Amino acid sequence: AFIWIMAYFIGDNIYYIETAKQYADADQLASILGLLSAVAGLLTLISGLFFTGPFINRYGVKVGVRVTPVIIVVLIGAFAFTGTFLHNPLLMFALAIIARTVNTFMSETFEVTSLRILIQPLPIEQRVRVSAISDGIVEPLAIGTAGLMIVLLLDVLKLTSVQLADLFLLVGAGWIVATTGLARRYQGVLAQALERR
Repeated sequence: AFIWIMAYFIGDNIYYIETAKQYADADQLASILGLLSAVAGLLTLISGLFFTGPFINRYGVKVGVRVTPVIIVVLIGAFAFTGTFLHNPLLMFALAIIARTVNTFMSETFEVTSLRILIQPLPIEQRVRVSAISDGIVEPLAIGTAGLMIVLLLDVLKLTSVQLADLFLLVGAGWIVATTGLARRYQGVLAQALERR
């Protein structure tokens, strides 16, 4: 959860930097941000209603928990490559929009759903404790840490969106490793739960 939130906020700021480059006028910027948020919300609704459940039923939680980080790392990797080697602002903007939109709706559907499924085999007292610690301590701590980190990176170190993308790739690699470890551990905990009936 901590790594996921850190990745989310770094990706968000890449998107905001690139959007601000394209729309200098405050009214235009507000309009495009509102439109893109509406699109992400609509995709979240559609995915939650029609795709997330069938996808996880077909491919399992081990794939469900890893699909979001892998796709987002590929998109941000393409953004970093474009910014470093191609220097195409319009393509960078498009990739930032796609990465942010995909991250928003997939995090709210695939990632959250998969993480909720991962704790189901735990005994009830552990399940409640894990949910409480994750939702009540880890996520707020991660949001606060991400906020401080963003201030340091943008206001003090003055990183560009491409440099943020490079940082995202490191965090994204950690995100993939963490979800892979969770998925692997899930199998053993599920087997134990089934043995205990």
